[in-house]
Amino acid sequence: RRPRGRGGPGPRAPGRTGAQLLAMFEFDELEAVLPPEAYVVYGAGAPEVNGMYTDTHVEAFGAPIFRHSVMSDHLLARERAGERHGWLLGANRRPLYGVRTEETRCPTAGWRAFKGELPAPRVEAFSSVAEAGQ
Repeated sequence: RRPRGRGGPGPRAPGRTGAQLLAMFEFDELEAVLPPEAYVVYGAGAPEVNGMYTDTHVEAFGAPIFRHSVMSDHLLARERAGERHGWLLGANRRPLYGVRTEETRCPTAGWRAFKGELPAPRVEAFSSVAEAGQ
């Protein structure tokens, strides 16, 4: 048994290195457990919100905030409304599209138009910015 409070890396599978543990995963399985670094928004009736949103490394309500790669005033973020939470896609603090959910990961479906034009966008998660840009 490993003593607690002694610095160094956390618990590991006995006799396995980090590289061996990673090799146990198929790439798709690994991608599924990594948090997204970027989202691509497309198909929105308000075309200015379409594009890539990257992680700002700032959190709100337990989830990362994502910023549009070109339009810096466009954000994708988790927000609170009363006792409930949801994700908003907005510009200049105006909620254009949203989805109510308690999930801390941005949902890819279920988006509705608030102050944005129909249709509501589609959202796709990517584990890397490079992959999102392809």
